[in-house]
Amino acid sequence: MSLLLALTLLAPSHLHACAQAVNSGELMDVVKEEAIIVWDPQTETEHFIRKAAFAGAQKDFGFLVPTPTRPTLSETDDAVFAQAAEAARPTRIPIPYSAWWAVIGRGFDYFMAMVSGGAASMGSDDGGVELVETKTVADLEAAILKADDHSALVDWLKEHQYQSRPALAEWLRYYTEHGWYITAFKISPIANTLAETKAVRLSFKTPQPFFPYREPADQRDVNRGGRLLNLYVIAPGKARASLGTRRWHGTVEYSAPLRRRIDGIDVPEQAWLTAFSDRSEPRPGIDEVFINTERWSLPVNVVMYDPVAVLMPLELIPLAALAVVLYRRRKRKAG
Repeated sequence: MSLLLALTLLAPSHLHACAQAVNSGELMDVVKEEAIIVWDPQTETEHFIRKAAFAGAQKDFGFLVPTPTRPTLSETDDAVFAQAAEAARPTRIPIPYSAWWAVIGRGFDYFMAMVSGGAASMGSDDGGVELVETKTVADLEAAILKADDHSALVDWLKEHQYQSRPALAEWLRYYTEHGWYITAFKISPIANTLAETKAVRLSFKTPQPFFPYREPADQRDVNRGGRLLNLYVIAPGKARASLGTRRWHGTVEYSAPLRRRIDGIDVPEQAWLTAFSDRSEPRPGIDEVFINTERWSLPVNVVMYDPVAVLMPLELIPLAALAVVLYRRRKRKAG
């Protein structure tokens, strides 16, 4: 029971992959969120890996993550996100352009050094709620819960000192009515105003992969500042995403066959890596973001053109003009 008491401060906050558990009006801001979805259609298994950075004044807080079936929880090395980002890095092509530059003093020496290549770079059942499992993972205390009635789940949260409010209760209603599991995570007390979670993996069965995007209505606040979600999908084929049956405004930044290993991830056969970014504000968290895949599709590889200045000293103009004049005079004399 001590672990349950330690999980007591969960109330909704400003999360989009879940609902935060803090007092109403004291929501934490999600500074950045990253997630990786690994989908194996052969076993209908999704591995959902997530980490986030929060800012706010809460000393203790947590978040709730819904899944359609019982999840298995494990810790994952944070390096998987850097490796996924590196694999999805845009192709960069330098584009040279001329830039006239007035050379003063030792500037001409610098120019000559640059020409010769020497320059520097410029740039248990409890009142209708089943406590399925408790576990400490990635420095988070977790409780997997199952309930058929959202009111019973809200009461359980209150009894265990979780803060609740109408928007969170309504958010829970959908998942209890559809028989989903709720995993409650508690973040350790924060010394400062910024907390960053370690990468946590939830593995579960589902007929269709998804990102848990739905959130309580009071978390959709346009005045809370921008949020960034980087979502990487590893699946057999190019990934497409939709907000329920609606269009999702996440941007496809990259999509191509995955040609490098990502440590700690069992990649399905013929896997593609698709990278999405979402900067929606306010966040339209009215449904989950569902993933579909296409085996026959063209890759998306963003190409970034980097302008590179080729410095041309102004002092060379009169020298070049003089050289042309002398050349023409010599040519006339020779003729």
